[in-house]
Amino acid sequence: MNKIFKSLIAIFLTLLAFNIVFPAQSDDYAAMFASLDPNYHFFNSYFVWNGRMGEILYTGFFGQLSNTFWFDILNSLIGCVLIFAFFILIFARLPKNRLDFLSLILICLMLVNMNFAEIFLWGSGSANYLWGIGLICLFLIPYRLFWESVFKGENEGNSSFSFGKIALALGLFILAVPAGWSSEHIGAFICFILVISFVYAYMKKIKLPFWYYIGVIGFICGWIILYSSPGSAKRSLIFIENGSFLTLKMIWEMSLFEKIKLINEVFNRYYSRGFALFFGIFLCFYAYKMQIRLKLYQYFLCFIGFILALVFVKHICAFLVYMGILSLMWNMKNKLGKQYLIYVILFGSWVFIALILIQLKGSLPWRGRFGLELILMVMVVLMFRDFYMQSDFKKRIEKFLCIGLAGSVLLCFANWAYVGYQWREVVKIVNEQKSQGIEDVVVSKKYFKSFYFKGWDEANEDPKWWVNGVYAKYFGIKSFSVQ
Repeated sequence: MNKIFKSLIAIFLTLLAFNIVFPAQSDDYAAMFASLDPNYHFFNSYFVWNGRMGEILYTGFFGQLSNTFWFDILNSLIGCVLIFAFFILIFARLPKNRLDFLSLILICLMLVNMNFAEIFLWGSGSANYLWGIGLICLFLIPYRLFWESVFKGENEGNSSFSFGKIALALGLFILAVPAGWSSEHIGAFICFILVISFVYAYMKKIKLPFWYYIGVIGFICGWIILYSSPGSAKRSLIFIENGSFLTLKMIWEMSLFEKIKLINEVFNRYYSRGFALFFGIFLCFYAYKMQIRLKLYQYFLCFIGFILALVFVKHICAFLVYMGILSLMWNMKNKLGKQYLIYVILFGSWVFIALILIQLKGSLPWRGRFGLELILMVMVVLMFRDFYMQSDFKKRIEKFLCIGLAGSVLLCFANWAYVGYQWREVVKIVNEQKSQGIEDVVVSKKYFKSFYFKGWDEANEDPKWWVNGVYAKYFGIKSFSVQ
């Protein structure tokens, strides 16, 4: 427990340092104005633009704290909660041994290198994705622990009633509704899995506890509330007009060939850097477990084949590659044991979620892939543990992970600290021009530079651009632009 506490403090302080140096962005100031506007009620976002619980909380209240130390603390705490809840979902327990803590380091290493600022630092991105996925992970923990006990034969469920169980069910329901309200595609998939769990329990004659039903009902109700959002519907109309969203009716009216073509496009757009990394790691893991030995030139040919496969995924027919990966996973399960069936289930789930996104014609923003990338991360962690336990050079692996995490954190921190420094310079320049009576402020583009990817809209040359308007309002000037 002492090591867990130390890990928790270390992660919290690291996230807090990041949040302190990271400056509020355009959407954060817009949320701040919205939350301070007496004419903007708490649920306004639900009816106007975005029905997600995180967006409602941010624009309804927490936006006014976005540029304060209190928000930095809150966001860091939620980041800690998500990381440890994610670990519990994988292993049904907290870290307890050396391998567990190495797995935690690997999780942190992947998170730092996975559009970290978009999800863990940027207020608007955090509210929609970090907070949302965090709620879903917390909600799923009781279900994960329940099925762990069932599969171990320690508990076959108990449907009896008691005051304590009713209180537990009520508490879970209160958590379940906002969790289901947090993500459209991940929420839809969780609803599907929960319903499947009922079918499985019925077939295996497993008695489900009272809280199990109540939690599922709450989650589904939350997702229905999200899906019924008038604001999300209005936003969809805008996307339909620019051709980046399809209604179910439009899909239904397509010809068979058009439907097949659309599904192929959906799978192709599903490609991400996270998948490319997972794919490469899995192929190496498969060769290791199946004891495949090749000559040097054959390894080179395999590398060329890997690159061509990625091109095929992104531009031609990703579905065939995904099915190829599933067939390799199934082969591992058949030859190495049923414990490898988990890879088939996880990757099959990842592929299935693509179909939930069939209405979206454009690609998901990187932050929108957070839940999907976590599924890939689970498999990477499981492969790492399998390899580590059979490895003869454990110390080297441990050093690699520790140095990799330390280096990634330092580089990432240096970048966003530099971005924070640039923003303070922008504030100085704006104040200097205001003191000179200049109301149409122009700032150099060099103050908006980052060596890491930014997933939010930024200021540009057009004073009428919405971001420039938000900054002008914040600084109390007539217009703001960059050149």
